[in-house]
Amino acid sequence: MQVPVLVEKRSDGRFRVFGLGRGPLGWDAEGDSPGEAKESLRQRIEEAFLRDLSYEMLEVSVPSNPSIEEFFGDLKADPLFDEWQEAIEEYRRERQAA
Repeated sequence: MQVPVLVEKRSDGRFRVFGLGRGPLGWDAEGDSPGEAKESLRQRIEEAFLRDLSYEMLEVSVPSNPSIEEFFGDLKADPLFDEWQEAIEEYRRERQAA
């Protein structure tokens, strides 16, 4: 998966990298209206690019999405399994009768 990042060259010769994505990697801005918030964000991004910045993609290794089957358990060992099955059948009978 690739994540967009800004790379800033700092005056001390070091670099700072920060994200453009959502959540903890994201930019944010506020305003009294959507337009004002977007304008504020646009200004912040443009000001950032006036510094010594470059826009790059960072490759991040993430585990593959687990399949739903990994979350299935053997419910037959559950002490409430039989009662649960009876409740399902009763519900189905009620729905068919309606």
